[in-house]
Amino acid sequence: MPRKVISVVVKLFLVSLAVGYAMAYFDLTPQSILEFLGAEAQDVAEVGSDLVVWSWPYVLLGAGVVLPLWGLKFLWGRARSGNFRLRK
Repeated sequence: MPRKVISVVVKLFLVSLAVGYAMAYFDLTPQSILEFLGAEAQDVAEVGSDLVVWSWPYVLLGAGVVLPLWGLKFLWGRARSGNFRLRK
């Protein structure tokens, strides 16, 4: 994995840890935040959740076609450039 990707993953992990710890310290849960924001936020969250549930099968179906094609294109580009190594 490139260093930049690892760096971003580590930073996201650390920020998530800090935010989660702060939320636990102040006894905040996602549910309490949604209750504080009111019914509008819950409606938006429900619509978003429904959208994810509805779209997930289509995402998986499309990924079954797109990812192999992308992989072939990636490998073909490496083969044409003469750089067969997958890591730099």
